[in-house]
Amino acid sequence: MGGNLARLFTTIKETQDWIMAAGFVVSFVLNLIVFLQIIYYNKPKKKESDDDFFLKEKVPSDKDDKKDKNDKNGKKKKNKKVE
Repeated sequence: MGGNLARLFTTIKETQDWIMAAGFVVSFVLNLIVFLQIIYYNKPKKKESDDDFFLKEKVPSDKDDKKDKNDKNGKKKKNKKVE
């Protein structure tokens, strides 16, 4: 971006070619947009701390369902029907 401003300045002072200067202005603006996007989207991601880990709710998984159906010895529990 500094190079674009230097080109713009020298073009205006030396040649006074406004068409070429306009091209340098356009390139400066486009480079500035890319630079600002890099700054905006390059924010560091928040790391999960130990406190956040314990505060989150446990989401049941298929493994949890299988564990619930088996008793401590690994034998399947019999489902009792409640009337």
